[in-house]
Amino acid sequence: MGSGKSGGGKMTRPTRFTRLASRVNPRLELFLNSSEVSSNSAQNHRRWIPISGHNLKMPLQIMAVFCSGYFWIFSLALSTVMIINHLWHQKLPHEVGVNSKHPIRTLSQRPSTANTKGVFKTSGKYHMTMGLQRSVLGHWLAVDDQYRIEHHMRSTLLDHRKSQVLQCRPGSEVACKEVLDLVVDYLTRTYPTQFRHQACATGGDLVEVVATGEVFRINAPFDGLAPLEVAARLAMEDFNILIKGEDNVHYLEASATLFPVGWSVSDRIGWSLARLHSMVPRWQEKIGQAVERFFSRISPASPMERSNFFVQVTEPTQSLQDLLCQLEPLEGNPKPTRPDDVIFRWERQIFQRLPQSGAVLFSVKTSLTKLTEMSPSDLRDFAIEARSWPEDVANYKRRNLWGDCALNYCDSMVDLESK
Repeated sequence: MGSGKSGGGKMTRPTRFTRLASRVNPRLELFLNSSEVSSNSAQNHRRWIPISGHNLKMPLQIMAVFCSGYFWIFSLALSTVMIINHLWHQKLPHEVGVNSKHPIRTLSQRPSTANTKGVFKTSGKYHMTMGLQRSVLGHWLAVDDQYRIEHHMRSTLLDHRKSQVLQCRPGSEVACKEVLDLVVDYLTRTYPTQFRHQACATGGDLVEVVATGEVFRINAPFDGLAPLEVAARLAMEDFNILIKGEDNVHYLEASATLFPVGWSVSDRIGWSLARLHSMVPRWQEKIGQAVERFFSRISPASPMERSNFFVQVTEPTQSLQDLLCQLEPLEGNPKPTRPDDVIFRWERQIFQRLPQSGAVLFSVKTSLTKLTEMSPSDLRDFAIEARSWPEDVANYKRRNLWGDCALNYCDSMVDLESK
């Protein structure tokens, strides 16, 4: 470092702190050093700015730079540790057992707020209606934060209980393949980073599920899987295909229903619309003919949808899979003693005409919500509807089982909100 003089006074030698700063960041050296080069110095070294007078604040500025840097380094390290800890404790699909417990999705994770408008009837008088509204063509299949968990459950059910959750009658083959084509096209276009369409080296096409690494053949011979089964393994929705018979009545000719409540596909395959709803009070006389006409008139360009809900009671030892897939009749459940044991089962149901086969596709996306996670306004509206049900409807919906616990909780939360 030069020992010459300048008009600004005697030059100070670089301190240890300054040299350290220049190693950490060369820009700090420029900040500390003068940009002028002494023309009189034979070694042409930079001159050091005197740490005095008007530039006495520079060490404080340097210290602030260093403190800021250490703060961001600490924040980055802390964030990294938190992320690693989260991933370490998060179970992957292959780690999730058949009877594993998982958090029930919250109300905010229902498919769409718009699709649940009017799900509760708040007039205080019971009226049975179809409750249909026009569906958006670009909003069909969902892929949410529960996909990997539910995908594992669906794969397990299809591997071990296929005959109870999947049935395809002769004559439904064209419609089943059409459903698979629509599912693959929608998923690969809407979620291109999660589903990849590939060409197979030996011929045919494949689709890859990026989250699980699975690859499915989507052309014959489908690697031994039925086309509707492939669709059910790819999507989170259940699929039902209804075809009109010679008697102008629609029959359930194919179904992949992995999340039923109180019934199995093996018991109901081949049933007519009227028989499928024979257990629903007042359905036949109130809307039976209207539903049949609707299935006959629905257009490929105008899919329709409706929202439905059902109240379930869970037990502390019951797994999420057992709650979603209830193949046996709902009998023998004890009355709930805690509001946390009351579960709402939401269904987003979409109806569309398949353009090639002419069959009607009825898809269902199921979500679950604890009663205690519902908003006060939803609790109020639900209580109004539940109390408006006639006795036969209330018995069908099992109000005698959960009514006291659930409705008392609704009233208490509504009263608390109003205070």
